[in-house]
Amino acid sequence: MRRSIDLATDAARVDGDETAIIEFYAPGLSTKNAADVRIAGEDGKLVPMRLVRGGADDRVVAIFNPHKGKTRYYVYWGGPEKEAAPEARVTSGLLVELKRPAQGPMDSTKQLAELYARSGDVVARGMIDRPFIGYSPGGIEGTTISRITGAIYAPVDGEYQIAMSADDRGGLRLDGKDLVFAPGFPEDIRFNAKTQLKRGAHAFEAYTFDSGGDWRLSMGWRRPDTAQVDIMAVESFGRLVRTKIGPLEQLKKDVAADAAIAWLGESITAERSAYRLRFEAVYPPKSTNVRATWTFGDGQTASGLKVDHVFLAAGTYEVKLDLKSTQGFDQRTFRLRVDRDPARAVDPAIDDAGVQADQIIDYDFDKLSEYQQATAVRLLSRSKQPDALLRALASACATKKHVDQQWMIDGIDEAIDTLIKAKREKDLADALDKLPPDSNLHPKAADLHADVLLWRLADFKRAEAMLAKFKDRDSVNLKRLRMEALLLDGRVDEAKAVLAQLPAEAEVGKRVALSGALSRTIEYFIDNNELESAADSWNNWQRRFPESFWEGYSVVLKVRMMESKAPRAAARVAEAFAIAVPGSPYAPQLLDLASRILAKSDKPKSDSLRKLLKEKYPEDPLAQDP
Repeated sequence: MRRSIDLATDAARVDGDETAIIEFYAPGLSTKNAADVRIAGEDGKLVPMRLVRGGADDRVVAIFNPHKGKTRYYVYWGGPEKEAAPEARVTSGLLVELKRPAQGPMDSTKQLAELYARSGDVVARGMIDRPFIGYSPGGIEGTTISRITGAIYAPVDGEYQIAMSADDRGGLRLDGKDLVFAPGFPEDIRFNAKTQLKRGAHAFEAYTFDSGGDWRLSMGWRRPDTAQVDIMAVESFGRLVRTKIGPLEQLKKDVAADAAIAWLGESITAERSAYRLRFEAVYPPKSTNVRATWTFGDGQTASGLKVDHVFLAAGTYEVKLDLKSTQGFDQRTFRLRVDRDPARAVDPAIDDAGVQADQIIDYDFDKLSEYQQATAVRLLSRSKQPDALLRALASACATKKHVDQQWMIDGIDEAIDTLIKAKREKDLADALDKLPPDSNLHPKAADLHADVLLWRLADFKRAEAMLAKFKDRDSVNLKRLRMEALLLDGRVDEAKAVLAQLPAEAEVGKRVALSGALSRTIEYFIDNNELESAADSWNNWQRRFPESFWEGYSVVLKVRMMESKAPRAAARVAEAFAIAVPGSPYAPQLLDLASRILAKSDKPKSDSLRKLLKEKYPEDPLAQDP
C-alpha cells in the first residue's frame, strides 16, 4: 500500500536541508513497530527518514529530509521487505522523547542527561516546534524524564542570555555544553546563563524531569539585537515543512476504502479526558452514490461520509469503515490509539464539555465500558440534555462492577445535582433504582439514593424498601438512614429497633452538649443561605448522634433546608414526623411549618394541616388564630 506526499512549499524553495513531517494512517502494517514504512521519491529512491510514532496503532508520524528541488514523494508499507532507509537529520523543529525514569540524582543538567541515558525505553515521542509547553505530552501520567533535541538558530554573532523554567526541573545544553539548570518553574528568569554564539545553527539538547501533573517548560533568550528576554519564537528552531498526504492506493484494487481522521478536541473533567475526532470517508473522485458506515470499537456506530465521534476513554480502538458505491464495495479497519499526543502539547485543542455532551446524546450507553459510562454521566451532567443523562445514568447504575468506583460515585453525585435542578427527581429516582444490591458502588451509592428518596421525594416507604436490602450490611450510616425512613413512614417500633442497633458516640451529657453545638452551626449556615454547608453539617450530626432525630429539632432544621428547593417534600417530612412522634415538643412547629410552606401552592392541604395543629395542640401558641 502507499500514499502520495506533497510538500506544502514550492520546489524552488526546497534546498535539501529541510525536515519535513508526515502524519498518516497505514492500515495493514506488516510489523508491530511500523518498521516496514519507507519513503521514496518519484524515482523510487529512498530518502532519509525517521519514525517519530509508529506501532501503537495504524497512525504513523515520521520526518524525512527531502531531495533538493523535489516536492512529490510516496510512503510505502505492508509490501515485501525493503532495504533500510538512511536516518533523517532533525534540522528543523524539535524531537521530544519521554521515558520512565530510573533512580538517581538530578541536581544538574549533567545528572539529568545521565539519568535519561540510564532510563528504559522511550514511551512517547513527538515533534514540537518550540520548547514552550504547559501540557502533559503523550497522555503519560506519573513520573517522566524527557529529552528535547534539535537545532537553534542564532541570528547574529554576540552574547546571548538564555533563561529556563521547568516543573519539576530541567537543564539545557548548547553545542554539547551544559548551560542552564532550572530546579523549578518560577514566573521570572532567575535561572539563566550567558554564552557567546556565532550566527547559524547550534545543537540544542534539553532535559526535563516531571513527577506528575502538568508538564511545564518555558525558555526565553535575550539576543544581542534585543533589549530583554523574550520567549523563543518558532522561527528560532527552523520551520518544519508541512505535507499533504494523498488517499490510500492499493495494488490491484480500483476501490480502496480510506478515511481522513482529524483530531478536534479534548475535554478534561476532574483530570480525566474524553476525545473528539472527525472521520471522513475518502474514495475515488469518479465514485457515485457513495455511502459510508462506521463502527468505532466502543459499541457505537454511525452513518455518513463525514462524522464526528467522542471516545470517552483513552485506549486503542478498531474503527471499521464500510464503503459502498455504484462502482463497488470495500471495507477497512483502522487501529486507532486515542490519547494525548506530544505533537499537540504546545497548543492543545480543548473542548467545552457541552460540545462533547451534545455529540454523545444518542449513544447506546449499555454497550460502553463501565469507565466510559461514568465519563458519559460526567459529561452529560455539564450539559442541557437531561434525557440523555438519565439514560446514561441508568446504564451506569445497572453495571455491577466498576473498576474506578470513586469516578462513578462522583458522577452519580454530579448527575443528582443536575437532574434536581432540571426538576427531574422522579426520573432520577427511577434511574438510581437500577443499582443492584451487590453493586460495588455501595454503600456510598445507596447513601446518595436514599438522600434522593427521603429528602427530595419524601417517599419514605420506597426509601425503606431500598435500604432494607442492606440491613445485614455493616454500615452504620445506612442503618441510620433506614431508621429515619421507618420513623417517617410511621413504623415507630421498627424504627426503635434499628436505633437500638446503632452505637452511641459518648455519654448522655456530652452528647447533649455536642448536639447543641452542631445544631447552632447548622442554624448559622441556614440563616446565611449556605445550604450545602448546612446539609453537610446536618449529615455529620445525624451520623454521630442518630437519637437526636427523634427529638424533632433536627427535623425542623432539615425542613428549613429543604423548603426552598423541594417545598412539597419538606412539607411531607414535617407532617410525617409530627404524626409519628406527636409527643415531640417540635411537633406543633413542624405542622405549622408544613402549613405555611403549602399556603400558596396547595391551599386545601395547608388548611387541613392547620386544622390538625389546632385539634392536636389547641393550647400551643402556633395553633391560635392570628
